[in-house]
Amino acid sequence: MSSQSKRKLDSAQEKPAKKPRKAVETRHARCEKKEPVGLMSLPTELRILIYKEVLYEDNGEEGDIKIKFRKRSQTTPFFQTFAIPQGAAHFLKLLQVNKKVNCEAAEILYAKTFQFKDPRTLQTFLIRVPAQTLCYIRRIGLENWQHPQQLDVMLTPTFALLRGAKKLEEFHFPIHILEGGITDHRKLLPAEQGETLACTIGRSCAAVLYRYGYPMLVPWMEKSDNKGLEEAAEELGALVKMPDQAFERAASSKLTEGLKPATEDDEKTRKEKKRTREERLNEARETMLEVLVKLHRSPSFRTTLMKGYGGSQT
Repeated sequence: MSSQSKRKLDSAQEKPAKKPRKAVETRHARCEKKEPVGLMSLPTELRILIYKEVLYEDNGEEGDIKIKFRKRSQTTPFFQTFAIPQGAAHFLKLLQVNKKVNCEAAEILYAKTFQFKDPRTLQTFLIRVPAQTLCYIRRIGLENWQHPQQLDVMLTPTFALLRGAKKLEEFHFPIHILEGGITDHRKLLPAEQGETLACTIGRSCAAVLYRYGYPMLVPWMEKSDNKGLEEAAEELGALVKMPDQAFERAASSKLTEGLKPATEDDEKTRKEKKRTREERLNEARETMLEVLVKLHRSPSFRTTLMKGYGGSQT
């Protein structure tokens, strides 16, 4: 045997061949690497972010949950189905995963404002929704008011149903509170001697709200019966959310007439217009809230003021 062949043989004997990996062990290792992470194994903070991502999947932004009938027809409202944002629809399914997810996700859902297209949609929702669900809703809003001939038969029963919303914190009213519809303007109450237009608008808003919304407003105001007028009005303001446009649109928009910034205005003029506008809107809002408290506390005041709007329904 040649010396070269002998060296190759000795080298082969010194280095034993590697054992082949078992196929079973390899597949098992691969499975371990690809195993998904369960939702409940994530930290609570991450789960909350996932819930929000599902709820806001429509536009990626936080906003109201808008609810309307799926299609307009002459179908009896009770048999109508609701159309809600896709993200909210998926979110409702998420609540059914388990009790822990339900508790965590429900807190996000019920912190939103449930914005209804009109009183008829809201009334149908309140009739259908289980009491145990209604009691968790904290914020409700109306996008549209109702035509004058439908107010008595629609609004007051709807606000009566809202008594079941035990945790209700805010009710957002539409911008045309002093209008019956798109073109029907409600006349303001007669101005009292020396009264500003802002106060007249505020009193008129209060009369409309009390006439139709007293079933919801009275239980709230009863909590402040032992407090002064200003303090009680301030607490009522936490519930009654009236947009600035509601005051501005009244009386043919005379309240803030000429206060819109113009291109030729200098900085001083713009600031003065802004300050004046805010003062008038605040005066109208404060008047509205204080008059609501007076309507609740004084039957004689209520009888006198409500004559301008057909009397009180109470």
